[in-house]
Amino acid sequence: MKTFDLFEDYLRDDSFRRWATDQGTYEDIRFWEAYVAEHPAGEWQKAREILLTLEAQTLSPTDQEVDQGVSRILEDTRPALRKWYRRPAGIAAAVAVMLLGAFWFFRTETAVPALTAVAPTDIVVRAGSTRQLVLLPDGSSVDLQPQSSLTYAATFSTDSLRKVSLTGEAFFEVAKNPQKPFFVYTASLVTKVVGTSFTVRSRQGDARVMVKTGKVSVFRPREASAQEKNTQLTGLVLLPDQQVILRNNELTRSLSVPVSLKNPVHQQHFEFSNAPVSDVFATLEKAYGVKIQYDPVRMKNCYLTASLDDEPLTEKLNLICQTLDASFVQQTTTRIAVDSKGCD
Repeated sequence: MKTFDLFEDYLRDDSFRRWATDQGTYEDIRFWEAYVAEHPAGEWQKAREILLTLEAQTLSPTDQEVDQGVSRILEDTRPALRKWYRRPAGIAAAVAVMLLGAFWFFRTETAVPALTAVAPTDIVVRAGSTRQLVLLPDGSSVDLQPQSSLTYAATFSTDSLRKVSLTGEAFFEVAKNPQKPFFVYTASLVTKVVGTSFTVRSRQGDARVMVKTGKVSVFRPREASAQEKNTQLTGLVLLPDQQVILRNNELTRSLSVPVSLKNPVHQQHFEFSNAPVSDVFATLEKAYGVKIQYDPVRMKNCYLTASLDDEPLTEKLNLICQTLDASFVQQTTTRIAVDSKGCD
């Protein structure tokens, strides 16, 4: 029986690499499905995420390049990995970044990958021509719009602020934490919330914040230092369906958000009344651009009545699974597997 202690052990295993990228043989699939069933959570998830991230960037590395890239990066970073061993989120993010850099070294003719690092504990996600779902360390979800970028820390530790930086446009669903506000920084505006859903746009000639649920405060970057020292929402506070626009160096509040400015998640209302679980999952897939895998036969009698408007994607799935006595695993940023014994 093979033994795997660290995520690098998985990356070095040919069978795992084939299975993780949907190229496995019958023996690969049989082995790894049994392994995952016995180890539903572990380092294999980080390793698989790294490989799928590479595949998503259309790098298509050869077997030799995989071997060279993995060996080169793991050797260069081994001391750092040992230091971070008890910080799984930091490992996954940092190693995904470093491996992308390794394959960029071997495949210089390929476009620059979307996931890069600006500091050992920072992640930058850049959306290309399509929107991209980003799940943050605190459970918040971000629908990053095309030609936009988001920077955030690999972990939100208990003694640090929840802060992200945005260029472009994104819709945020923030996990509730009144004692630890969430800040979105742009070149001209800063948004502060404790848990709500809203859109921030920061493009040339167009800077605005639009609120779907909850309330947020908006201020200029020069006020950020004072705002970070307290948990209260002060200054210009927006309520649901309100927006603020920066014009002529002044903030102007509007009492409604035009439908034309709303993205799919912003427009979607997650209100379900005795809805078949297939309809619930289809709604989430359309809104977030993800694929939810489940057994439709086993869950054909499962129905949901719930209001999930003010929850991030991860929390929506948690509440759905708790209600239906199910569980889920996030396999990649766009693929989620739900396991259920069914509803009698």
